[in-house]
Amino acid sequence: MPAQDSRQLAEVAEPHFRRNLALAAPVDVLWGFASALVALGPIVTVFLQRLGASNLLIALAPAMQTAGFALLQLPSTHLTRRTRSKKQVFVAFHGCALFWSLGGVLTLLWGQTRPTLLIWIVPLVVGLFSAGLSLAIPLWGQLLPRCFPDHRRGLVSGVLLLGSGLGGVMGGLAAERVLGSRPFPDNFAYLFLAAGILMAASVLLYLFMHETVPEGDSEEPYSGLGATLRHLWREDLRLRRLVLVRYVSEFGTVGGAFLAVYSLERFSLPDAAGGRLALALCLGSAVGAPLLGRLGDRRGWRRGMAWGMIAVAGAFALVLAAGRVEMVYAAFFLAGIASAADWMCYVNLLVEMSPEEWRAYYQAMAASFTLPPRLLAPFVWGWLGDALGLRGVFWVCLTLVLLGWILLVALVDDPRRPGQRVLRRSRLRPPWFGWR
Repeated sequence: MPAQDSRQLAEVAEPHFRRNLALAAPVDVLWGFASALVALGPIVTVFLQRLGASNLLIALAPAMQTAGFALLQLPSTHLTRRTRSKKQVFVAFHGCALFWSLGGVLTLLWGQTRPTLLIWIVPLVVGLFSAGLSLAIPLWGQLLPRCFPDHRRGLVSGVLLLGSGLGGVMGGLAAERVLGSRPFPDNFAYLFLAAGILMAASVLLYLFMHETVPEGDSEEPYSGLGATLRHLWREDLRLRRLVLVRYVSEFGTVGGAFLAVYSLERFSLPDAAGGRLALALCLGSAVGAPLLGRLGDRRGWRRGMAWGMIAVAGAFALVLAAGRVEMVYAAFFLAGIASAADWMCYVNLLVEMSPEEWRAYYQAMAASFTLPPRLLAPFVWGWLGDALGLRGVFWVCLTLVLLGWILLVALVDDPRRPGQRVLRRSRLRPPWFGWR
């Protein structure tokens, strides 16, 4: 939509801000609670390990999550761009959460008799759930400015992620209790079953939010999906640089999916420890979200993204140096901060980088174009983990994350604070940093 229409939309959305935030916050609390019950690192990968899966097979879960998240965002963005009311379609796509409940039912039925079959079914459930969310994510990018004014974006993101983190803390406590009090594999089955129902039910509150629907159609000079993508990719150097940074950093960050598997093996922890790790992860997200939201509003989202990368590197370093289990919980706390930075700072940096009429396309492109390293990395780390051990994998991941941080600082500007990057045209730099 044109910039003038965007400002008018923000003015209309302002009177409904408190009502919409009051409805959205409980959704994120419940969603955070349910997400902790099926957290990929502390819960799902540990479940696969308990079923007897190798590291390479465990890698199927993060790979399916990555592929699912990225695969359908671009088609969804293009096909729903003319949908006048977004919230009904947004809620409908979240019905994919019921795949978790299906996974819980199958675990109850086949957990004892067909564990090998479940090793393949659980990653499939992760992939189907993630694919459904990939349909909804672009709609959230379009729905957000219709429900909340742009100048409150940091506050909204901070409050929602704080709610999600607090819900996750409660979910982690619930997961610990269930995992410790029920026999395997029924304990994991109950978590999957409850998570799917809670997720699908929570988003129904979005139907009661006020959505300001703009009049008329947006300007779309490049009507075909291929033509649109070629135009945006060719014209925006900032997007290409940011994707380069993500290529490097994400290849390392994905290795975090094995942190729980390594920690439980090294310290011989019970299944219930997965719940405590999920609690630490969500607590880090709850603490980091409001701080990062304020930092983003005041100092720019690029800086928040940089701090998120430092948190990821710190998590790997703590696990590598861990002599006591408390250091592992501290590592997952840092990983939670990094997760909040990824969801909040990276998305908002893309929002500020993109023209209003192409905002949803930018988010979908950034997710889809970084699919190759994110899809390949779990299998590379799983194979190397089986061959050389996970400690060597974590050292490589730590190096890649730090390299990604260097590239972010060197190449990427904050749209609100141009000139922040270290390597600018006015400075002497090697030719390969002029990558276009």
